[in-house]
Amino acid sequence: MSPPRIRIDPSTRMPYEGDSGRAEDDWGTATPLGEGALSKELNELRASIAARACRYVELCARTSFSFLSGATPPEYMVFRAAELGYDAIGITDRDGLYGIVRACEEAAKHGIRVIAGCELTLERAGIEGLPEIPGKPNTITVLVENHDGYTNLCRILSESHKRHPKNIPLKRKEELEEEDLPKNTWAGIPLSYISSHAEGLWALVDAAILEEPAGRDAIKAFGHRLRG
Repeated sequence: MSPPRIRIDPSTRMPYEGDSGRAEDDWGTATPLGEGALSKELNELRASIAARACRYVELCARTSFSFLSGATPPEYMVFRAAELGYDAIGITDRDGLYGIVRACEEAAKHGIRVIAGCELTLERAGIEGLPEIPGKPNTITVLVENHDGYTNLCRILSESHKRHPKNIPLKRKEELEEEDLPKNTWAGIPLSYISSHAEGLWALVDAAILEEPAGRDAIKAFGHRLRG
């Protein structure tokens, strides 16, 4: 008989309701698996991935809380990470920590770690030399290393939303037509402000931004904790 398989709903990436998986014999006949077979197969999958020479961890995952940028609920995303054998996953919603609580609750069930983070929308100050693409703001992704980093990220987000109140779209250039502006962006922060609150944070940023004045300051502020 072939090893047990689990049936995954392609729309949610979760096992079908009430289905613990199936086993097929050599003639392709499927029979339901007993209770606990799903957990057993998940553990076997994790063990096989852990034995590989190289392991992969997704550090920049948007959830359905990132409106028009992500589609998967955080709890399903964490479940899928556990199913693939990840020992950690970075949840980085746009301009907020919206999916972190649900992600952490699900991660506790599977014994994996959630790395809190955020993809921050940047204002143009200090990066004026970059070409503008209507509807596609420049961003920097930060990941929390410790308590100081979480505190600094909360301060950055508070300032970002204070500068751009909800329901007032972020303007980038006066001559841009209103329909060219990102309707779902109610945040924005200068890169210099992020750099002044870099302690306890790792940063992932487009290499082109690092060539700008504010980008060079970010290199000094983050040091080895910055990747372009």
